[in-house]
Amino acid sequence: MKNILIIAAAQTVLIILTVAGTWFMFLSTQPAVPTPMAEGEEGAEAKVPDKKAEPIYISIDPSFVVNLQDKSKMRFLQMQLEVMSRNSDVKDLMDKHSTRIRNDLILAFGALSMDDIRQTEGKTNLQEKARITINKVLADAEGVKNAVEAVYFTKFVVQ
Repeated sequence: MKNILIIAAAQTVLIILTVAGTWFMFLSTQPAVPTPMAEGEEGAEAKVPDKKAEPIYISIDPSFVVNLQDKSKMRFLQMQLEVMSRNSDVKDLMDKHSTRIRNDLILAFGALSMDDIRQTEGKTNLQEKARITINKVLADAEGVKNAVEAVYFTKFVVQ
């Protein structure tokens, strides 16, 4: 009976220490909140950085289907893309230039081989290549630079 009480007390102490450690780690990883300074105080020029605009997600429809370069088999890649921007005008610009965007993306994707997309790094490189391609079209056509911040795959199938 005495052993059971000792074990229960040790478990209780361990649980309390685990909760306290977790709480401490949580608080220590939170970013410091800048406090506003009164006028005339030293360092009053420090300001809270501007908050970024909310992201806007734009789907590029329909899905892309391209042939992959493979010597041994005929392979296809089907993927659905969504892009993220913080500029509210980008959706209209992408709709306006959708034919050129799709053309340039298909040309970029058509040069892929199975080895290019087999690993996660290859897929990440493909996302970056798509982002650069879309941004180039929008910059050339409308003069908008870095309109798309990120490209995401919402469907990625290789056959």
